[in-house]
Parts: sequence; structure tokens; C-alpha cells
Amino acid sequence: MHWMIVIPLYIFGSITLLLSFILAARLLRLRVPLDPLVTGASACAIGLIIVPLAAGWVTVDAYTGRVLLVLVAASFALAGVDTLLGSVMPLPLDEELREGEPAGGSTSGRAASIE
Repeated sequence: MHWMIVIPLYIFGSITLLLSFILAARLLRLRVPLDPLVTGASACAIGLIIVPLAAGWVTVDAYTGRVLLVLVAASFALAGVDTLLGSVMPLPLDEELREGEPAGGSTSGRAASIE
């Protein structure tokens, strides 16, 4: 049961990394689609949690609620900064993130049949 701390760490780690990647893309004015950012954030979060455990650098006892609290606070802070910069530095990525609106691209046949 002690290993269950890894699940919320992965979730909030992925969210924090994704927001970091989006913020970096916004500041550098990169035209990056959302899919590679999500994949990269998930892969990095898994790597940052599993590799130190597998290599024996840390034990699962090192992953405490404080670490989780820092990740939650960082994700809220990064979301706030991204929201503030969104109106000043808009990105094409913002169109993908809007709910219910198409990103301007074509929809594949399978996706169109689901709608």
C-alpha cells in the first residue's frame, strides 16, 4: 500500500511538466502541437519517478506528501502564469486547448464518425 504514493506523484508530475512545456513553448513562441507535449510530459514523469527507484538512488519513503504538495502548488502556479500570459502571448496551441471548438485542422474519418 505504501507504493500507492507513486500514482498521485505521476499524475501531478505529468500535469506540472505539461504546464512547464506549454509555458516554455509560449515564451519561446514555438508552434508545437499538444500531443507531443503530453507524451513528453508523461514519459518524463514516469522517468523521474521510476528511474531513481529502480537505480536505488532513493527509496519509496523519499516520496512523501510534502513532495506531492510541492507538485500541486507548482501546477497551480504554472497554470496561473500560463493563464496570465495567454492573452499577451497567444499560441496556436491555445486553439487545441479550447473545449468544444475545432483546432482548425481536418478531422479523420474515424473521429468524424464518433462525433
